[in-house]
Amino acid sequence: MHRRSIRNKKFILYAVVLLVVAVLAVTFARRFVKLIWKPVKGDERAAIYNAKPIADAAKMFEAGASATKLSDPANVNLVSYLRIDGTVVDAFSRQNEASFSEGGYLNGILSFRGNALRNTSAAGENHITEGKFSATWKTGVGKASGVTKNLDWRGQALVITWSSEVRQLLVRPDSKKSKENFTEIIYASKDGRIYFLDIEDGSYTREPIVLGTPVTGTGTICPDGKPIYVVGTGDCAKNDDSQIFVINLINGEIVGKFGERSNFTMKLPEEKYDFYASALFSDKGDCLVTQGENGVIYTYAVAVEGNGGDMKVKLNQKAEYTYSYDDGRSATSSSGIAAWGEYLYSCDTDGQLVCTNVNTLETVWVRKLGQCFSCTPVLEEDREAGTVFIYVGSSLDLDDGKKTKGLSYITKLNAATGDIIWQREYKTRVTKLTDGGFMGTACLGSGSLSDYIFFTAVGTTGKKADKKNGIVLAINKKTGGMKYYVRLKNYAASSPVCVYGADGAGYLIICDNEGNLFLLDGESGKVKDTRKIGERITTEPIVYNNKLIIGTESKIYGITLE
Repeated sequence: MHRRSIRNKKFILYAVVLLVVAVLAVTFARRFVKLIWKPVKGDERAAIYNAKPIADAAKMFEAGASATKLSDPANVNLVSYLRIDGTVVDAFSRQNEASFSEGGYLNGILSFRGNALRNTSAAGENHITEGKFSATWKTGVGKASGVTKNLDWRGQALVITWSSEVRQLLVRPDSKKSKENFTEIIYASKDGRIYFLDIEDGSYTREPIVLGTPVTGTGTICPDGKPIYVVGTGDCAKNDDSQIFVINLINGEIVGKFGERSNFTMKLPEEKYDFYASALFSDKGDCLVTQGENGVIYTYAVAVEGNGGDMKVKLNQKAEYTYSYDDGRSATSSSGIAAWGEYLYSCDTDGQLVCTNVNTLETVWVRKLGQCFSCTPVLEEDREAGTVFIYVGSSLDLDDGKKTKGLSYITKLNAATGDIIWQREYKTRVTKLTDGGFMGTACLGSGSLSDYIFFTAVGTTGKKADKKNGIVLAINKKTGGMKYYVRLKNYAASSPVCVYGADGAGYLIICDNEGNLFLLDGESGKVKDTRKIGERITTEPIVYNNKLIIGTESKIYGITLE
Protein backbone atom coordinates (compact mmCIF):
# COMPACT_ATOMS: atom_id res chain seq x y z
CA MET A 1 0.00 0.00 0.00
CA HIS A 2 2.86 2.33 0.86
CA ARG A 3 4.71 1.54 -2.40
CA ARG A 4 1.54 2.18 -4.49
CA SER A 5 1.13 5.57 -2.79
CA ILE A 6 4.74 6.49 -3.64
CA ARG A 7 4.23 5.42 -7.26
CA ASN A 8 1.06 7.52 -7.50
CA LYS A 9 2.86 10.57 -6.08
CA LYS A 10 5.73 10.10 -8.55
CA PHE A 11 3.25 9.79 -11.41
CA ILE A 12 1.50 13.01 -10.40
CA LEU A 13 4.86 14.77 -10.03
CA TYR A 14 6.01 13.62 -13.46
CA ALA A 15 2.68 14.69 -15.00
CA VAL A 16 2.94 18.15 -13.42
CA VAL A 17 6.55 18.54 -14.62
CA LEU A 18 5.60 17.46 -18.14
CA LEU A 19 2.67 19.88 -18.14
CA VAL A 20 4.89 22.76 -17.03
CA VAL A 21 7.50 21.89 -19.66
CA ALA A 22 4.81 21.73 -22.34
CA VAL A 23 3.39 25.12 -21.35
CA LEU A 24 6.86 26.69 -21.31
CA ALA A 25 7.68 25.11 -24.66
CA VAL A 26 4.51 26.46 -26.26
CA THR A 27 5.09 29.92 -24.74
CA PHE A 28 8.70 29.92 -25.88
CA ALA A 29 7.75 28.72 -29.37
CA ARG A 30 5.11 31.41 -29.74
CA ARG A 31 7.69 34.07 -29.05
CA PHE A 32 9.60 32.91 -32.11
CA VAL A 33 6.67 32.24 -34.42
CA LYS A 34 7.10 34.43 -37.45
CA LEU A 35 4.15 36.79 -37.81
CA ILE A 36 5.45 38.71 -40.80
CA TRP A 37 8.08 37.88 -43.42
CA LYS A 38 10.63 40.04 -45.18
CA PRO A 39 9.29 42.00 -48.16
CA VAL A 40 9.65 40.36 -51.56
CA LYS A 41 10.28 42.36 -54.72
CA GLY A 42 7.29 42.21 -57.04
CA ASP A 43 6.79 42.03 -60.79
CA GLU A 44 6.91 45.15 -62.98
CA ARG A 45 3.76 45.01 -65.09
CA ALA A 46 0.10 44.32 -64.44
CA ALA A 47 -1.66 41.45 -66.22
CA ILE A 48 -3.85 43.87 -68.19
CA TYR A 49 -2.48 47.25 -69.13
CA ASN A 50 -4.05 49.96 -71.29
CA ALA A 51 -1.26 52.27 -72.44
CA LYS A 52 -3.47 54.42 -74.68
CA PRO A 53 -3.73 58.11 -73.75
CA ILE A 54 -7.11 59.20 -72.40
CA ALA A 55 -9.15 61.12 -74.98
CA ASP A 56 -10.75 64.44 -74.02
CA ALA A 57 -14.20 62.88 -74.28
CA ALA A 58 -13.16 60.36 -71.62
CA LYS A 59 -11.86 62.94 -69.13
CA MET A 60 -13.98 63.59 -66.07
CA PHE A 61 -12.99 67.25 -65.81
CA GLU A 62 -13.90 67.87 -69.45
CA ALA A 63 -17.03 65.87 -70.10
CA GLY A 64 -18.27 64.23 -66.90
CA ALA A 65 -19.14 60.54 -66.85
CA SER A 66 -20.68 58.48 -69.66
CA ALA A 67 -20.74 54.83 -70.75
CA THR A 68 -18.66 53.21 -73.47
CA LYS A 69 -19.39 49.99 -75.36
CA LEU A 70 -17.72 47.97 -72.61
CA SER A 71 -19.47 49.73 -69.71
CA ASP A 72 -22.99 50.18 -71.15
CA PRO A 73 -25.60 49.05 -68.56
CA ALA A 74 -27.41 47.27 -71.39
CA ASN A 75 -24.54 44.77 -71.52
CA VAL A 76 -25.76 43.22 -68.27
CA ASN A 77 -29.46 43.99 -68.91
CA LEU A 78 -29.55 46.20 -65.85
CA VAL A 79 -32.99 47.60 -64.98
CA SER A 80 -33.12 50.51 -62.52
CA TYR A 81 -35.96 51.53 -60.21
CA LEU A 82 -36.81 54.79 -58.43
CA ARG A 83 -39.06 55.62 -55.52
CA ILE A 84 -39.71 59.19 -54.32
CA ASP A 85 -41.32 59.65 -50.91
CA GLY A 86 -42.66 56.11 -51.14
CA THR A 87 -44.02 56.27 -54.71
CA VAL A 88 -42.38 54.42 -57.62
CA VAL A 89 -41.59 56.88 -60.46
CA ASP A 90 -39.89 56.84 -63.85
CA ALA A 91 -37.61 59.87 -63.42
CA PHE A 92 -36.11 62.10 -60.75
CA SER A 93 -34.44 65.51 -60.58
CA ARG A 94 -32.92 66.77 -57.33
CA GLN A 95 -34.25 70.15 -56.23
CA ASN A 96 -30.82 71.39 -55.09
CA GLU A 97 -28.03 69.73 -57.06
CA ALA A 98 -25.50 67.91 -54.89
CA SER A 99 -21.75 67.63 -55.39
CA PHE A 100 -19.02 65.75 -53.53
CA SER A 101 -15.27 66.29 -53.13
CA GLU A 102 -12.44 65.42 -50.76
CA GLY A 103 -12.59 68.93 -49.33
CA GLY A 104 -15.01 70.14 -46.69
CA TYR A 105 -14.26 67.37 -44.18
CA LEU A 106 -12.56 69.63 -41.65
CA ASN A 107 -11.05 69.24 -38.19
CA GLY A 108 -10.91 65.47 -38.03
CA ILE A 109 -11.85 62.18 -39.69
CA LEU A 110 -15.60 62.47 -40.13
CA SER A 111 -16.47 59.49 -42.33
CA PHE A 112 -15.17 56.11 -43.46
CA ARG A 113 -11.69 56.64 -44.95
CA GLY A 114 -11.88 60.35 -44.30
CA ASN A 115 -13.98 61.86 -47.09
CA ALA A 116 -16.21 61.23 -50.10
CA LEU A 117 -13.30 59.90 -52.19
CA ARG A 118 -12.46 57.40 -49.39
CA ASN A 119 -8.77 58.13 -49.88
CA THR A 120 -7.35 58.76 -46.39
CA SER A 121 -7.54 57.54 -42.81
CA ALA A 122 -4.98 59.92 -41.35
CA ALA A 123 -5.36 63.62 -40.59
CA GLY A 124 -3.64 66.32 -38.58
CA GLU A 125 0.11 66.67 -38.13
CA ASN A 126 3.16 65.09 -36.46
CA HIS A 127 2.27 61.45 -37.11
CA ILE A 128 5.71 59.82 -36.88
CA THR A 129 9.04 61.00 -35.45
CA GLU A 130 11.01 57.84 -34.53
CA GLY A 131 9.09 55.10 -36.34
CA LYS A 132 7.60 53.19 -33.40
CA PHE A 133 4.48 52.55 -31.33
CA SER A 134 4.51 54.12 -27.88
CA ALA A 135 2.14 54.76 -24.96
CA THR A 136 -1.27 53.11 -25.06
CA TRP A 137 -4.63 53.64 -23.38
CA LYS A 138 -7.63 51.34 -23.69
CA THR A 139 -11.29 51.77 -22.81
CA GLY A 140 -13.85 48.99 -22.61
CA VAL A 141 -17.04 48.88 -24.65
CA GLY A 142 -19.84 46.40 -24.16
CA LYS A 143 -20.05 43.15 -26.08
CA ALA A 144 -23.09 42.37 -28.19
CA SER A 145 -25.12 39.19 -27.83
CA GLY A 146 -26.17 37.19 -30.87
CA VAL A 147 -23.37 38.46 -33.09
CA THR A 148 -22.05 35.91 -35.54
CA LYS A 149 -18.77 34.42 -34.35
CA ASN A 150 -15.68 35.66 -36.20
CA LEU A 151 -17.72 38.35 -37.93
CA ASP A 152 -15.32 40.62 -39.80
CA TRP A 153 -16.64 43.89 -38.44
CA ARG A 154 -15.56 46.92 -40.44
CA GLY A 155 -16.57 49.72 -38.08
CA GLN A 156 -14.23 52.69 -37.80
CA ALA A 157 -14.00 55.37 -35.13
CA LEU A 158 -14.46 59.04 -36.03
CA VAL A 159 -12.58 61.97 -34.51
CA ILE A 160 -13.43 65.65 -34.56
CA THR A 161 -12.02 68.80 -32.98
CA TRP A 162 -15.17 70.73 -32.11
CA SER A 163 -15.43 74.50 -32.25
CA SER A 164 -15.51 76.20 -28.84
CA GLU A 165 -19.21 77.05 -29.29
CA VAL A 166 -20.28 73.50 -30.09
CA ARG A 167 -17.99 72.07 -27.41
CA GLN A 168 -19.92 73.92 -24.71
CA LEU A 169 -23.14 72.26 -25.87
CA LEU A 170 -21.83 68.73 -26.35
CA VAL A 171 -19.31 67.92 -23.65
CA ARG A 172 -20.48 67.17 -20.13
CA PRO A 173 -17.50 67.45 -17.71
CA ASP A 174 -16.53 71.10 -17.14
CA SER A 175 -12.85 70.15 -17.42
CA LYS A 176 -13.50 69.05 -21.00
CA LYS A 177 -15.56 72.11 -21.87
CA SER A 178 -12.67 74.41 -21.09
CA LYS A 179 -10.07 72.28 -22.84
CA GLU A 180 -8.63 74.06 -25.90
CA ASN A 181 -8.48 72.07 -29.15
CA PHE A 182 -10.54 69.37 -27.50
CA THR A 183 -10.77 66.36 -29.83
CA GLU A 184 -13.46 63.76 -29.35
CA ILE A 185 -13.68 60.17 -30.53
CA ILE A 186 -17.13 58.96 -31.59
CA TYR A 187 -17.31 55.18 -31.69
CA ALA A 188 -20.39 53.10 -32.51
CA SER A 189 -20.11 49.60 -31.05
CA LYS A 190 -21.61 46.18 -31.50
CA ASP A 191 -23.30 46.54 -28.13
CA GLY A 192 -25.72 49.03 -29.71
CA ARG A 193 -24.22 52.12 -28.08
CA ILE A 194 -22.39 55.17 -29.41
CA TYR A 195 -19.45 56.08 -27.15
CA PHE A 196 -17.75 59.47 -26.74
CA LEU A 197 -14.11 59.59 -25.60
CA ASP A 198 -11.30 62.10 -25.15
CA ILE A 199 -8.60 61.22 -27.69
CA GLU A 200 -5.83 62.04 -25.22
CA ASP A 201 -6.63 59.47 -22.54
CA GLY A 202 -9.72 57.51 -23.60
CA SER A 203 -11.86 58.94 -20.80
CA TYR A 204 -15.60 59.31 -21.39
CA THR A 205 -16.76 62.79 -22.34
CA ARG A 206 -20.50 62.11 -22.02
CA GLU A 207 -23.01 59.31 -21.62
CA PRO A 208 -23.33 56.93 -24.57
CA ILE A 209 -26.33 57.11 -26.89
CA VAL A 210 -28.26 53.82 -26.83
CA LEU A 211 -29.54 52.57 -30.18
CA GLY A 212 -30.44 49.08 -29.00
CA THR A 213 -29.17 47.39 -32.16
CA PRO A 214 -25.52 46.44 -32.81
CA VAL A 215 -23.48 48.60 -35.18
CA THR A 216 -21.12 46.81 -37.54
CA GLY A 217 -20.23 49.73 -39.80
CA THR A 218 -18.97 53.31 -39.64
CA GLY A 219 -20.87 56.49 -38.89
CA THR A 220 -20.54 59.91 -40.52
CA ILE A 221 -20.52 63.46 -39.16
CA CYS A 222 -21.73 66.37 -41.28
CA PRO A 223 -18.50 67.71 -42.89
CA ASP A 224 -19.09 71.38 -42.11
CA GLY A 225 -18.96 70.71 -38.38
CA LYS A 226 -22.70 70.62 -37.69
CA PRO A 227 -23.24 68.08 -34.89
CA ILE A 228 -25.29 65.70 -37.05
CA TYR A 229 -24.32 62.03 -36.97
CA VAL A 230 -25.56 59.21 -39.23
CA VAL A 231 -24.99 55.50 -38.63
CA GLY A 232 -26.55 52.22 -39.73
CA THR A 233 -27.09 49.12 -37.59
CA GLY A 234 -27.17 45.36 -38.08
CA ASP A 235 -25.16 42.33 -37.05
CA CYS A 236 -26.40 39.41 -39.18
CA ALA A 237 -28.81 38.40 -36.41
CA LYS A 238 -32.38 37.44 -37.31
CA ASN A 239 -34.40 39.28 -34.70
CA ASP A 240 -33.01 42.80 -34.69
CA ASP A 241 -34.49 45.92 -36.22
CA SER A 242 -31.71 47.15 -38.48
CA GLN A 243 -32.06 50.74 -39.62
CA ILE A 244 -30.16 53.91 -40.43
CA PHE A 245 -30.25 56.53 -37.66
CA VAL A 246 -29.81 60.30 -38.03
CA ILE A 247 -28.87 61.83 -34.67
CA ASN A 248 -28.61 65.35 -33.29
CA LEU A 249 -25.44 65.08 -31.19
CA ILE A 250 -26.29 68.12 -29.07
CA ASN A 251 -29.15 66.40 -27.28
CA GLY A 252 -28.79 62.81 -28.51
CA GLU A 253 -32.18 62.97 -30.20
CA ILE A 254 -32.81 60.57 -33.09
CA VAL A 255 -34.25 62.93 -35.71
CA GLY A 256 -34.73 60.33 -38.43
CA LYS A 257 -34.80 56.56 -39.05
CA PHE A 258 -35.07 54.79 -42.38
CA GLY A 259 -34.22 51.54 -44.15
CA GLU A 260 -36.07 48.24 -44.52
CA ARG A 261 -35.26 44.57 -44.82
CA SER A 262 -36.17 44.34 -48.51
CA ASN A 263 -35.88 46.65 -51.47
CA PHE A 264 -38.87 47.70 -53.56
CA THR A 265 -38.25 45.46 -56.58
CA MET A 266 -38.46 42.01 -54.99
CA LYS A 267 -38.01 40.22 -51.68
CA LEU A 268 -34.39 39.67 -50.69
CA PRO A 269 -32.88 36.82 -48.68
CA GLU A 270 -33.62 37.29 -45.00
CA GLU A 271 -30.01 38.06 -44.07
CA LYS A 272 -29.68 40.96 -46.54
CA TYR A 273 -30.83 43.82 -44.35
CA ASP A 274 -27.76 45.21 -42.58
CA PHE A 275 -26.76 48.86 -42.93
CA TYR A 276 -23.02 49.13 -42.42
CA ALA A 277 -22.04 51.42 -45.31
CA SER A 278 -20.79 54.82 -44.15
CA ALA A 279 -23.09 57.63 -45.29
CA LEU A 280 -21.93 60.72 -47.19
CA PHE A 281 -22.95 64.36 -46.96
CA SER A 282 -22.59 66.60 -50.00
CA ASP A 283 -20.10 69.47 -49.81
CA LYS A 284 -22.80 71.90 -48.64
CA GLY A 285 -24.15 69.36 -46.16
CA ASP A 286 -27.62 69.55 -47.72
CA CYS A 287 -27.72 66.09 -49.32
CA LEU A 288 -27.37 62.80 -47.44
CA VAL A 289 -26.56 59.58 -49.30
CA THR A 290 -26.10 56.04 -48.01
CA GLN A 291 -26.66 52.43 -49.09
CA GLY A 292 -28.04 49.28 -47.50
CA GLU A 293 -27.03 45.66 -47.91
CA ASN A 294 -30.38 45.35 -49.66
CA GLY A 295 -28.86 47.21 -52.62
CA VAL A 296 -30.94 50.38 -52.17
CA ILE A 297 -29.24 53.79 -52.32
CA TYR A 298 -31.09 56.27 -50.07
CA THR A 299 -30.83 60.03 -50.51
CA TYR A 300 -32.39 62.91 -48.55
CA ALA A 301 -32.41 66.68 -48.71
CA VAL A 302 -31.16 67.81 -45.29
CA ALA A 303 -32.56 71.02 -43.80
CA VAL A 304 -31.09 72.50 -40.61
CA GLU A 305 -32.99 75.17 -38.74
CA GLY A 306 -31.58 77.21 -35.87
CA ASN A 307 -28.25 76.62 -34.20
CA GLY A 308 -26.76 75.70 -30.86
CA GLY A 309 -29.16 74.04 -28.47
CA ASP A 310 -32.11 75.04 -30.66
CA MET A 311 -30.84 73.24 -33.77
CA LYS A 312 -33.50 71.22 -35.60
CA VAL A 313 -32.76 68.72 -38.39
CA LYS A 314 -35.30 67.73 -41.03
CA LEU A 315 -35.03 65.10 -43.78
CA ASN A 316 -36.97 65.94 -46.96
CA GLN A 317 -37.42 64.56 -50.50
CA LYS A 318 -36.65 60.92 -49.77
CA ALA A 319 -35.35 59.33 -52.97
CA GLU A 320 -34.45 55.64 -53.33
CA TYR A 321 -32.61 53.94 -56.19
CA THR A 322 -31.92 50.27 -56.85
CA TYR A 323 -31.57 47.92 -59.80
CA SER A 324 -31.99 44.31 -60.86
CA TYR A 325 -30.76 42.07 -63.65
CA ASP A 326 -32.86 40.49 -66.39
CA ASP A 327 -33.02 37.16 -64.54
CA GLY A 328 -34.92 38.84 -61.69
CA ARG A 329 -32.02 39.10 -59.25
CA SER A 330 -32.02 42.27 -57.20
CA ALA A 331 -28.71 43.93 -56.41
CA THR A 332 -27.21 43.50 -52.95
CA SER A 333 -24.14 45.21 -51.53
CA SER A 334 -21.52 44.42 -48.90
CA SER A 335 -19.38 47.51 -49.47
CA GLY A 336 -19.70 51.27 -49.30
CA ILE A 337 -20.15 54.25 -51.62
CA ALA A 338 -17.49 56.66 -52.86
CA ALA A 339 -18.39 59.90 -54.64
CA TRP A 340 -16.90 62.67 -56.77
CA GLY A 341 -18.79 65.59 -58.30
CA GLU A 342 -22.34 64.42 -59.00
CA TYR A 343 -21.37 60.75 -59.37
CA LEU A 344 -21.67 57.86 -56.92
CA TYR A 345 -19.57 54.69 -57.20
CA SER A 346 -20.82 51.52 -55.54
CA CYS A 347 -20.07 47.79 -55.78
CA ASP A 348 -22.50 44.89 -55.60
CA THR A 349 -22.15 41.27 -54.54
CA ASP A 350 -22.26 40.11 -58.18
CA GLY A 351 -18.92 41.81 -58.87
CA GLN A 352 -20.34 44.85 -60.66
CA LEU A 353 -18.98 48.39 -60.13
CA VAL A 354 -21.79 50.87 -60.82
CA CYS A 355 -21.64 54.62 -61.52
CA THR A 356 -24.84 56.54 -60.68
CA ASN A 357 -25.72 60.22 -61.08
CA VAL A 358 -26.82 61.43 -57.64
CA ASN A 359 -28.92 64.30 -59.04
CA THR A 360 -30.98 62.20 -61.45
CA LEU A 361 -30.46 58.72 -59.93
CA GLU A 362 -29.74 57.36 -63.41
CA THR A 363 -27.30 54.50 -64.00
CA VAL A 364 -24.35 55.93 -65.96
CA TRP A 365 -22.13 52.87 -66.48
CA VAL A 366 -21.52 49.36 -65.13
CA ARG A 367 -18.39 47.20 -65.18
CA LYS A 368 -18.01 43.53 -64.16
CA LEU A 369 -14.72 43.16 -62.23
CA GLY A 370 -14.83 39.93 -60.23
CA GLN A 371 -17.03 37.52 -58.29
CA CYS A 372 -18.09 39.96 -55.56
CA PHE A 373 -16.97 42.98 -53.53
CA SER A 374 -16.42 43.54 -49.81
CA CYS A 375 -14.35 46.75 -49.91
CA THR A 376 -15.18 50.33 -50.83
CA PRO A 377 -13.81 51.94 -54.02
CA VAL A 378 -11.04 54.55 -53.61
CA LEU A 379 -11.03 57.61 -55.89
CA GLU A 380 -8.06 59.74 -56.96
CA GLU A 381 -8.17 63.12 -58.68
CA ASP A 382 -5.47 63.31 -61.36
CA ARG A 383 -5.25 66.85 -62.72
CA GLU A 384 -2.48 65.93 -65.13
CA ALA A 385 -4.56 63.14 -66.70
CA GLY A 386 -7.69 65.32 -66.56
CA THR A 387 -9.84 62.70 -64.88
CA VAL A 388 -10.60 60.76 -61.70
CA PHE A 389 -9.35 57.20 -61.23
CA ILE A 390 -10.91 54.36 -59.24
CA TYR A 391 -8.95 51.66 -57.39
CA VAL A 392 -10.84 48.62 -56.13
CA GLY A 393 -10.18 44.99 -55.18
CA SER A 394 -12.63 42.12 -55.65
CA SER A 395 -13.17 39.16 -53.35
CA LEU A 396 -14.49 35.59 -53.27
CA ASP A 397 -17.13 34.16 -50.96
CA LEU A 398 -18.29 30.68 -50.03
CA ASP A 399 -20.20 28.83 -52.75
CA ASP A 400 -23.17 27.17 -51.00
CA GLY A 401 -21.07 26.80 -47.85
CA LYS A 402 -18.26 24.98 -49.66
CA LYS A 403 -14.59 25.88 -49.83
CA THR A 404 -13.83 27.87 -52.96
CA LYS A 405 -10.79 28.54 -55.10
CA GLY A 406 -10.67 31.21 -57.75
CA LEU A 407 -9.27 34.59 -58.74
CA SER A 408 -9.60 37.98 -57.11
CA TYR A 409 -8.58 41.17 -58.87
CA ILE A 410 -7.15 44.63 -58.26
CA THR A 411 -8.37 47.06 -60.90
CA LYS A 412 -7.72 50.70 -61.81
CA LEU A 413 -10.43 52.35 -63.90
CA ASN A 414 -11.24 55.72 -65.42
CA ALA A 415 -14.14 57.00 -63.30
CA ALA A 416 -15.53 58.88 -66.31
CA THR A 417 -16.13 55.81 -68.47
CA GLY A 418 -15.46 52.61 -66.56
CA ASP A 419 -12.56 51.81 -68.89
CA ILE A 420 -9.91 49.59 -67.29
CA ILE A 421 -6.47 51.21 -67.05
CA TRP A 422 -4.80 48.13 -65.58
CA GLN A 423 -5.74 44.99 -63.68
CA ARG A 424 -3.93 42.38 -61.57
CA GLU A 425 -5.17 38.90 -60.66
CA TYR A 426 -4.46 36.73 -57.61
CA LYS A 427 -5.16 33.10 -56.83
CA THR A 428 -7.44 33.06 -53.81
CA ARG A 429 -8.81 30.44 -51.44
CA VAL A 430 -11.97 30.76 -49.34
CA THR A 431 -12.67 28.78 -46.16
CA LYS A 432 -15.61 28.46 -43.81
CA LEU A 433 -13.88 30.93 -41.46
CA THR A 434 -13.59 33.85 -43.82
CA ASP A 435 -14.11 35.04 -47.36
CA GLY A 436 -11.01 35.61 -49.49
CA GLY A 437 -9.43 38.29 -51.61
CA PHE A 438 -9.46 42.02 -50.99
CA MET A 439 -11.63 42.58 -47.94
CA GLY A 440 -10.13 45.84 -46.72
CA THR A 441 -10.26 49.15 -48.58
CA ALA A 442 -7.05 50.28 -50.29
CA CYS A 443 -4.84 53.09 -48.97
CA LEU A 444 -3.79 55.78 -51.45
CA GLY A 445 -0.24 56.99 -50.89
CA SER A 446 0.78 60.67 -50.95
CA GLY A 447 4.00 62.63 -50.48
CA SER A 448 6.94 60.20 -50.58
CA LEU A 449 4.46 57.36 -51.26
CA SER A 450 2.51 59.19 -53.98
CA ASP A 451 3.51 56.61 -56.63
CA TYR A 452 1.82 53.75 -54.78
CA ILE A 453 -1.47 52.37 -53.57
CA PHE A 454 -1.51 49.71 -50.84
CA PHE A 455 -3.81 46.70 -50.45
CA THR A 456 -4.21 43.87 -47.96
CA ALA A 457 -5.56 40.49 -49.07
CA VAL A 458 -7.00 37.39 -47.38
CA GLY A 459 -6.29 33.84 -48.53
CA THR A 460 -3.60 34.67 -51.05
CA THR A 461 0.19 34.95 -50.91
CA GLY A 462 0.97 36.23 -54.36
CA LYS A 463 1.47 33.29 -56.71
CA LYS A 464 0.30 30.62 -54.28
CA ALA A 465 -3.05 30.80 -52.54
CA ASP A 466 -2.98 30.12 -48.81
CA LYS A 467 -6.15 29.88 -46.74
CA LYS A 468 -4.63 31.26 -43.52
CA ASN A 469 -2.02 33.79 -44.50
CA GLY A 470 -2.49 37.39 -45.51
CA ILE A 471 -0.52 39.65 -47.78
CA VAL A 472 0.33 43.34 -48.03
CA LEU A 473 0.81 44.74 -51.54
CA ALA A 474 2.49 47.94 -52.73
CA ILE A 475 1.28 48.66 -56.27
CA ASN A 476 2.53 51.34 -58.66
CA LYS A 477 -0.49 53.50 -59.42
CA LYS A 478 0.50 54.36 -63.00
CA THR A 479 1.59 50.97 -64.32
CA GLY A 480 -0.03 48.42 -62.02
CA GLY A 481 3.41 46.96 -61.33
CA MET A 482 4.07 45.53 -57.87
CA LYS A 483 6.92 47.20 -55.98
CA TYR A 484 6.85 44.57 -53.21
CA TYR A 485 4.64 42.27 -51.21
CA VAL A 486 4.85 41.21 -47.56
CA ARG A 487 3.41 37.94 -46.27
CA LEU A 488 1.57 37.81 -42.94
CA LYS A 489 1.03 34.69 -40.87
CA ASN A 490 -2.48 35.86 -40.00
CA TYR A 491 -4.79 37.47 -42.51
CA ALA A 492 -5.61 41.19 -42.46
CA ALA A 493 -9.26 41.99 -43.17
CA SER A 494 -8.65 45.46 -41.76
CA SER A 495 -7.60 48.21 -44.17
CA PRO A 496 -4.05 49.64 -44.27
CA VAL A 497 -3.29 53.22 -43.21
CA CYS A 498 -0.54 55.49 -44.57
CA VAL A 499 1.15 57.92 -42.15
CA TYR A 500 4.06 60.28 -42.57
CA GLY A 501 6.92 61.81 -40.63
CA ALA A 502 8.08 65.40 -40.33
CA ASP A 503 10.95 64.46 -42.67
CA GLY A 504 8.48 63.29 -45.33
CA ALA A 505 9.10 59.57 -44.82
CA GLY A 506 6.06 57.39 -45.45
CA TYR A 507 4.93 54.49 -43.26
CA LEU A 508 2.24 51.83 -43.43
CA ILE A 509 0.17 50.56 -40.50
CA ILE A 510 -1.23 47.00 -40.80
CA CYS A 511 -3.49 45.22 -38.29
CA ASP A 512 -3.98 41.45 -38.52
CA ASN A 513 -6.76 39.15 -37.37
CA GLU A 514 -4.92 38.05 -34.21
CA GLY A 515 -4.41 41.51 -32.71
CA ASN A 516 -0.93 42.27 -34.07
CA LEU A 517 -0.03 45.74 -35.33
CA PHE A 518 2.85 46.32 -37.74
CA LEU A 519 4.51 49.61 -38.65
CA LEU A 520 6.22 49.21 -42.03
CA ASP A 521 8.50 51.45 -44.02
CA GLY A 522 6.22 52.34 -46.92
CA GLU A 523 9.02 52.49 -49.50
CA SER A 524 10.58 49.11 -48.72
CA GLY A 525 8.00 47.15 -46.70
CA LYS A 526 10.52 46.52 -43.92
CA VAL A 527 9.16 46.24 -40.37
CA LYS A 528 9.92 49.23 -38.16
CA ASP A 529 7.94 48.19 -35.07
CA THR A 530 5.26 45.77 -33.87
CA ARG A 531 2.65 45.80 -31.11
CA LYS A 532 0.32 43.05 -29.87
CA ILE A 533 -2.93 44.03 -28.18
CA GLY A 534 -4.25 40.49 -27.80
CA GLU A 535 -7.67 40.83 -29.43
CA ARG A 536 -8.55 40.15 -33.06
CA ILE A 537 -8.73 43.25 -35.21
CA THR A 538 -11.04 43.51 -38.18
CA THR A 539 -12.05 47.14 -37.71
CA GLU A 540 -10.53 50.06 -39.60
CA PRO A 541 -7.71 51.99 -37.87
CA ILE A 542 -7.39 55.77 -38.13
CA VAL A 543 -4.64 58.23 -37.18
CA TYR A 544 -5.20 61.77 -35.96
CA ASN A 545 -2.11 63.84 -35.21
CA ASN A 546 0.14 61.26 -33.51
CA LYS A 547 -2.63 59.03 -32.13
CA LEU A 548 -3.64 55.69 -33.68
CA ILE A 549 -7.23 54.73 -32.82
CA ILE A 550 -8.31 51.12 -33.31
CA GLY A 551 -11.28 49.13 -32.03
CA THR A 552 -11.77 45.47 -31.19
CA GLU A 553 -14.90 43.57 -30.21
CA SER A 554 -14.67 44.70 -26.58
CA LYS A 555 -12.28 47.69 -26.40
CA ILE A 556 -11.05 50.77 -28.16
CA TYR A 557 -7.33 51.58 -28.08
CA GLY A 558 -5.37 54.81 -28.43
CA ILE A 559 -1.72 54.21 -29.34
CA THR A 560 0.76 57.07 -29.56
CA LEU A 561 3.01 57.08 -32.63
CA GLU A 562 6.57 58.32 -32.22
